[in-house]
Amino acid sequence: MQKRWTAAVAVVSALALLVGACGGGTSGGGASTAKTVKIISSLPMTGASRTQTVEIVNSIQMAIADTKINNVTVQFEALDDATAAKGSWDAAQEAENARKAINDKSVVAYIGTYNSGAAKVSIPLLNQAGLVMVSPANTYPGLTKPGKGEANEPNTYFPNGKRNYARVVPADDLQGAVGAVWAKDLGAKKVYIVHDTQLYGKGIADVFRAKAKDLGLTEAGYEGADKADNYRALAKNVYSTFGGVPPEKYTGKAADWLKAYNAKYNNNNPNPYAIYGYEAAKVVLAAIAAAGDKADDRATVLANVMGTKNYDGVLGKWSFDANGDTTLTQFSGSVAKSGSWSFVKELAVSQ
Repeated sequence: MQKRWTAAVAVVSALALLVGACGGGTSGGGASTAKTVKIISSLPMTGASRTQTVEIVNSIQMAIADTKINNVTVQFEALDDATAAKGSWDAAQEAENARKAINDKSVVAYIGTYNSGAAKVSIPLLNQAGLVMVSPANTYPGLTKPGKGEANEPNTYFPNGKRNYARVVPADDLQGAVGAVWAKDLGAKKVYIVHDTQLYGKGIADVFRAKAKDLGLTEAGYEGADKADNYRALAKNVYSTFGGVPPEKYTGKAADWLKAYNAKYNNNNPNPYAIYGYEAAKVVLAAIAAAGDKADDRATVLANVMGTKNYDGVLGKWSFDANGDTTLTQFSGSVAKSGSWSFVKELAVSQ
């Protein structure tokens, strides 16, 4: 088995996480008269993703505590889009969460979702209500990028014709391609691609597959993994791409944030998505602060979020482009060793 994998590099999407890298403070501005606004998050707090999503919620709460906006009180409510029956996100529950946010007139922003499939449910609902949505984890390209998903994407998610969705993580079309280039750089001649059949995992796998073909790599296999199967042997020596760098490689503002998080929650480094949760919340808070006396106006907060340019945060300096995608393109490569990921190198995006 080991000999086989020295010649084949796989993208195992169940293991391919997006990790953040690189800085927060107090937002200025604010209203001249006292206002109360609310931010809602919608994440799978029940089931397999609970560890990750609890730490995202912790990070959102940290961001709110770290940010003072004149005459504006920011409330926060964490909603669960998973059900005990499924043990993961549920479309009906996600729709219910979106409607709850829409019907609460104090809500000016929606942070979520964790799963790209869930975002497909809530984006159009929130779009019709003019409520901004910022994701710390969605990576499916079709949510924002024309020609990167199905024929009607992404326009189908924006029925009012205006964008209300942004994400602080790089999309799969970048990560999958980076993985294929790295596979070739590692000397691979053949690739065996395994995905978890979810929108996120299959998305990365499909992009990897196309890029590998362009690079002249031979496809030894392509399959969706059955969750009932044991793939531990298969995963031995697997290489994986990550957005950003792992927590132990954070520097600058990111390192300061990590130190504060670990101190507050008695943690030995949170999961890679946590820092993205913090950044998503800070961008929303900056938009609320910049709104001034319109801090409770959804349209103003929406415009401010979507217009984010040269934001200097824990992830570095970045902007949202016209599609609502981050301009960040930093990735890193890791290898599975002794049951954990071992950082290998930073990877450059090759368009």
